[in-house]
Amino acid sequence: MGWVWPTPLPASPARGEVFRSSLLRGLRFIPNLHPPLAGRVGEGVSPNYGVSKMSFHPIRFPLDIALGARGGPERATDIVTLASGREERNSRWARSRRKYNAGYGVKSRADMQAVLAFFEERRGRFHSFLWRDGLDCSSDGSQVIGTGDGVKRAFQLVKKYGADFDPYLRAITKPVASSVLVAMAGMGANDFSVDELTGIVTLDAPPALGAVVTAEFVFDVPVRFDTDRLDIELTSFDAAEAPSIPLIEVLE
Repeated sequence: MGWVWPTPLPASPARGEVFRSSLLRGLRFIPNLHPPLAGRVGEGVSPNYGVSKMSFHPIRFPLDIALGARGGPERATDIVTLASGREERNSRWARSRRKYNAGYGVKSRADMQAVLAFFEERRGRFHSFLWRDGLDCSSDGSQVIGTGDGVKRAFQLVKKYGADFDPYLRAITKPVASSVLVAMAGMGANDFSVDELTGIVTLDAPPALGAVVTAEFVFDVPVRFDTDRLDIELTSFDAAEAPSIPLIEVLE
C-alpha cells in the first residue's frame, strides 16, 4: 500500500528552513519554482504553461494516409456457457465503437512527418479530430431521419444498418455540410441548415404532418489517438515505418 499523507499536512516553513514536525523533521524545505505541469481532469498544459481544455478540432486526419488504414466497428458482448452447453449472451453496448490503425497507411517519410505533426498538435490522446473511413463514409442513398408532425423542425442525421431482423440506427454527428441533401415527402428541400458539430438538420419550416424526411450525406468519424507515444523506425532515407498508430472513435 502506498504512503498516505496525514490530514492536514504540516505547514511549510520558509524557504531553507527545516521542518520541525516529527513526521518531516530534518528535511529542508525548497519550494517548487515551476508552475504545475498538470491540470484537472479534462485539462492540459499549453506551451506557455497555461491550462488548456480538451476539445474537438474540426480538422481531418491526412486523407491519403487514412485511406490506407485498417479498422472498423467493435462491440462488447458477454457470453456465459451454461452446464448444459447452451449460451446466454448479453450485449453491453447499445452503440458500436470504431477503432482504426493508421500505421498501415504510412508509406513514406513524408507521410510519417505529417502524422508526427498532427499527433503533436493533438497532444496525443488529448484532443479529438475527424477521420474519414474509406469503407463507411456516406449514407449509401436516402436515409429516413424523421416524420413531420407540423411542429418539429430539427432532425438528427442517422444511418440505418440492416433491414429485417434488428436494424441498427447510428447517429451521424460529423457530416460534411455541403454534401447534405434533404427531401420531404420525396420533394427536394433547399431551406435548411446543418450543424457540422452535431449532425442536426434544421428546416426553415416544419414538414407537414406525416411527411417523411430523408437525407443523403457524406460524413466523418470523430476520433482521438489511442496512444500517447509514437514508436517510429526510419528504414531508409525516404521511408518510415510506424507499426501501430491506434485511433478510437469518440462517442458523442
